[in-house]
Amino acid sequence: MEEIEIKKIKNYNVRETVGGILSRKLIPIIVILAILIFLVLRYNLNSYWVLFSTNNPFMAQLVLIAIIWIGAVYVVRLSIEVYIKVIERVKDIPLRVSMLIKNLIKISILVVAVIWTLGVFELVGIIQGLLVGAGFAGIVLGLAAQQTFSNFISGVSLILDKPFKIGDWIHLKGKNIVGTVRTMSLRSITIVAPDNTPINLPNSMVDKEAIVNYSEHRLRRLFHKINISYESDVSKAIKIIQEVLRNDPATAKEGIDGQGYFTPIEVVITKFGESSVNMEAKVFVDTTKAGGLFETESRMLANIKNALTDKDIEIPYPKTSVILEKGE
Repeated sequence: MEEIEIKKIKNYNVRETVGGILSRKLIPIIVILAILIFLVLRYNLNSYWVLFSTNNPFMAQLVLIAIIWIGAVYVVRLSIEVYIKVIERVKDIPLRVSMLIKNLIKISILVVAVIWTLGVFELVGIIQGLLVGAGFAGIVLGLAAQQTFSNFISGVSLILDKPFKIGDWIHLKGKNIVGTVRTMSLRSITIVAPDNTPINLPNSMVDKEAIVNYSEHRLRRLFHKINISYESDVSKAIKIIQEVLRNDPATAKEGIDGQGYFTPIEVVITKFGESSVNMEAKVFVDTTKAGGLFETESRMLANIKNALTDKDIEIPYPKTSVILEKGE
């Protein structure tokens, strides 16, 4: 259905303005109405219509209803054509929201046509009763469907704001939910957790959360904490770590991207610990290369450990010395 609508939109002449559509569609109608008014005034056709409606009230009602619905269909087509021309210029509106607005336009015009049709049959009392009943029903349904309506509004907000898209890896901080977005609708989204468990969340809940989108930028920065012994050569260890990170296929090149200027590799001393010199390696990686973020992080840590061991750089671990005195 969505592909068909896209094709319909593309078939319209993009260069044609909204004003051009209105003038092309409305000018013939205005001319016809002007001619009809002239004929009515010139030949006193109003008296003939009164005579016809008096003698044939049912046929007169059918004529009026036909005019109403022909006009309604024409207005619907004109409104949709103008709306399509508008959304061609506002390209950020998602297709599902566009379809929703288009259907609301159709329903609104057809509801007006139905009310006018009832008015032709002089069913004003029924119309008033329907409006009063609709008012009470609206209140009851509004209270009953408050959560559904909230999800709908939040769904439209998420679609327009686009904090994430299908396939993105996101983190809802307040709920501590992490996973890949599988589906999005106007009611809910489905996130697949790292253990492959699907989590269905209402849009109203997601819209209130602080959302971290790990997939929004191709480049991500990893932080590796590395400790070496006090007996090891710190300068040598830093060079070894820099070389390992530089040779990794996922390490980003130095330069400028959408996140600004960056230095891909930094290795710094952060603290003198009780039994080690604590360091931190910071590296920008391209998450689209060499297996993705998690595989890259694991591979880098393994390569750093092996390289330090091969160069006799000790990675300390907790040790307990037990001294036994003689006679005890």
